[in-house]
Amino acid sequence: MVQVSTNLTTRESARRERFEPSGNISATNVQTAIQQVDTEAAGKQAQVGTARLPAAAASVPILTSDIEVGIDATSSAVGCPLPSATAWAAANPNGLELTIFDYKGQAAAHNITPSLNGGDTFVQGIVPVIKTAYGQIKLRPVGASWYVRGIN
Repeated sequence: MVQVSTNLTTRESARRERFEPSGNISATNVQTAIQQVDTEAAGKQAQVGTARLPAAAASVPILTSDIEVGIDATSSAVGCPLPSATAWAAANPNGLELTIFDYKGQAAAHNITPSLNGGDTFVQGIVPVIKTAYGQIKLRPVGASWYVRGIN
């Protein structure tokens, strides 16, 4: 835990300083806000760099809790229904990207294609498709849209 110490406790104006709550931080004093940020970061740290590797299937839904998803396309093309961009952003308010990747190296033979939820769109107007062995797609939510940050 990060501890912030100051010598401002003797000043009345410093005692009145408050932190304005925002995002998932509800604290109104700086020390408690720092502790909440610490706790939230610790929870996300376990997710980053740990890919979910679901069983091979023709359709693998992407979850709001997903940050990295490895797709097995050894036997057929795979569709990946995305959650709504707003729902994914609400579950991941820290600016992370969603990464979908071919972890078996078969996307050249069997493409991996994400599909949109409801009225969502891809900002660039293209449907990203993984069609190279070990390729990946990086997506970032922007309102009710997904911004395609990269297709490899």
